[in-house]
Order: sequence, then C-alpha cells, then structure tokens
Amino acid sequence: MTLEEFLARVLAARKMRLIKDPQGKRLPEELWRKCLPDAEFIIGAIMAFDMQKMVERFHVAEDEGE
Repeated sequence: MTLEEFLARVLAARKMRLIKDPQGKRLPEELWRKCLPDAEFIIGAIMAFDMQKMVERFHVAEDEGE
C-alpha cells in the first residue's frame, strides 16, 4: 500500500465516520479512490512545507557562517 492509498483510505473512513474501520482497510476501491486527489494534495503540501523549512535552515546557517 502506498502512502497516497493509505491516506485516501483514512480520509474516506473519516468522512464516512467508520468506527470499526478507521483506517479504511475494508473499504471498496471505488470508495477510497474518491479521496485520492485530496490525499495527493495533502502529501504535496507536506512536501512543500518540508522543502521550505530546509531552505530556511540553509539560509540561517549561511547567515551564521558570515
């Protein structure tokens, strides 16, 4: 299972308020796939945030080295 699929399953389970399957492990593919674009967006946003933090740390380290 990919991170995208896992996140899509969790999002779908949350939207459906599944108590006995909060990770959506038993959801049919057609249900969790509807949340795949949201999952991909969230992962992309987290990656962009991480990249921004790395760049900020690089610039701080560079400024301290002067």
